[in-house]
Amino acid sequence: MTPPRRLAERLIYGAGIVLFLGAAPSVASAYVGPGLGLGAIGSVFSLIGAVFLGIVGFVWYPIKRLLRTFRRRPAEEPDD
Repeated sequence: MTPPRRLAERLIYGAGIVLFLGAAPSVASAYVGPGLGLGAIGSVFSLIGAVFLGIVGFVWYPIKRLLRTFRRRPAEEPDD
């Protein structure tokens, strides 16, 4: 005979395994048509493009301002 504490641990572990296996996904018999597939691919590409353009814009704006300040600065002429 097992002690009551060990029995309780086994029951808890067993219940956890049953809940985990019950919540695990099984085979989905689903069909993704060409319209939904192309829409999903387009959404992913647009999200990646938006993140990329956001990073480029975040980096490019300070560089553009720095270049603009160098162009506006008048060239110093030597005194002869």
